[in-house]
Amino acid sequence: MIDKNTRIPIPGIPKEWTNLTRIGDKCVWNKGSLNIPEFSLMPPERGLYAKRIDEDWFWVSGCAKCNESGEKWSYIVCEKHDVCVSCGTSRVSLMEMPWGHPDGFMCRTCHDFQHEAAKSNALAKAKAKNHSERDCSYMDEIICPCCATVIASDDIHESTSGMECNVCDAKFDLEVEYSVSYTTTKARIES
Repeated sequence: MIDKNTRIPIPGIPKEWTNLTRIGDKCVWNKGSLNIPEFSLMPPERGLYAKRIDEDWFWVSGCAKCNESGEKWSYIVCEKHDVCVSCGTSRVSLMEMPWGHPDGFMCRTCHDFQHEAAKSNALAKAKAKNHSERDCSYMDEIICPCCATVIASDDIHESTSGMECNVCDAKFDLEVEYSVSYTTTKARIES
């Protein structure tokens, strides 16, 4: 675990170099500069990044968990904290791409397990309430006809075939219906 007060000097970086870009873990100074040569370094340990403090460059802790900052979707994570939020498996041990999570990531196995549990729960609740397609007609929101989950409708403005519920994985068709209303007022005749 990196101490949140870590401050390791970076020798050889001139004080006048202020243009820093991070590409993954790599820190690149002077990227795209025409006058100054580009220079890059990897931190000595995962979870550190380059920061300019009082005109000098230091490696400092960027891990939200080490720093106890509560930051979500942290860009820099130390090796100790780069583990599945559910089972603790290290990222380097994974064979498949993990799912992003506000506190780090979730391995595919844990994600699939939680997804199946949520699916079973939603289908059981829908069955207990005798949910049917009739409960999904002429509604203000998109409701899954199988599990009764409300589906986000942010960018959906047209009827769509083959939509998929992100909870129960059921495919369904969506018909978007619009109603028209009219307002009339007397014409104002100007003389």
